[in-house]
Amino acid sequence: MCKDWTKFEKSFLLIGSIAAILTTFIFNGTFIYIGYTLLYFWAAILLAKGKYFSYIIGIISMFFYAYISYTNAYYGEVIISVCCNLPLMIIGLRNWIKHKDKNNTVYIKDITNNELKMVLISQVVLFVLYYQILKVFNTQNLIISTLSVVASVVSTYLFARRSEYGFIGYVINDIIIIVLWGLPVIRGDVSVIPVLLCPVLLLINDTYGVHNWREIKRRQRRFRKQCKYKNSNANGRIKQGDQQEKFGSHVTGNI
Repeated sequence: MCKDWTKFEKSFLLIGSIAAILTTFIFNGTFIYIGYTLLYFWAAILLAKGKYFSYIIGIISMFFYAYISYTNAYYGEVIISVCCNLPLMIIGLRNWIKHKDKNNTVYIKDITNNELKMVLISQVVLFVLYYQILKVFNTQNLIISTLSVVASVVSTYLFARRSEYGFIGYVINDIIIIVLWGLPVIRGDVSVIPVLLCPVLLLINDTYGVHNWREIKRRQRRFRKQCKYKNSNANGRIKQGDQQEKFGSHVTGNI
């Protein structure tokens, strides 16, 4: 599974996992917290690698996060997880499985500027709707929660479309979530520090993901060009052979 992993990726996976476990015990976090942090962290690393299995782990971790958010009255995060991200992640999983190479790495897709503009404009309009829904549920830190909804939905949609721009949205969302879970810590609830650790690790991972997906995209473009070149040469040889065969039969007929 890790044969195409770099030393940085392996080290980051190990250090991040150990940090998640240690912070849980130090700050009296629950097994739900450590389960969420580890699963979501592993899913994020696999996402940066472009592996479709990240969706499977991510869907499982989402239910952990929804429960933690509900117990902390972050109802916006619950709505994101269950009503918005879950359907998009199921669609994304199906799309990634259909478009992967022999190493189970997704083929990265270029989306049009018009599609990107439509996604962003739609979320600006829907911001008002998200805000009103979260207000009904007396969501804590209403503005921040609403921004998190927007950033998360945009990012999840872009990844379902196999676009590298999803990482930019995730970087923004990581910063928002750091603020969201940093507020309870500031108020003295140190038990959620393991949850706060997760977006910190994700911020590092998603920043790396921007770079790694660009490298994957370059490799895939080079591979496609090589395939086209080989196919064009093969077709040229076939046509040349056909012409020689026709010429030979013509000469034989004259003789």
